[in-house]
Amino acid sequence: MSYRTNTFTIEQPYGIGRVLKDENWIADATYSLTVTQAVKVHTALGGETRETREPKEMTGNIRVTNGDAHLLRHQETGTSFSDAGLVLELVDGRKWRFMIASANVLAGVYRIQQTHSDDLG
Repeated sequence: MSYRTNTFTIEQPYGIGRVLKDENWIADATYSLTVTQAVKVHTALGGETRETREPKEMTGNIRVTNGDAHLLRHQETGTSFSDAGLVLELVDGRKWRFMIASANVLAGVYRIQQTHSDDLG
């Protein structure tokens, strides 16, 4: 059996949202995100195929426009990846837990990735 992986962009939301920690407001931020999903296509020896959808993944950038621009001090360390503790509330009301992948703290600009695919619907 062999397989190939195809990755699709599901959506690219952008706007002005809020950064939360345990439901408490930390900052307002602009965001530009990309949500993708990988689909593995398995091919059996007889040519029969089946698809397996992987969990959705979110990556993107946020820029703090108001509030505490030093988000790294709010991200929990020493815990599991899924418990970083930060949430981005999008303009449409969805809330996505995220972890900071890289940061320019002085500019308040962060590269983020989601920590729970369940948040992505």
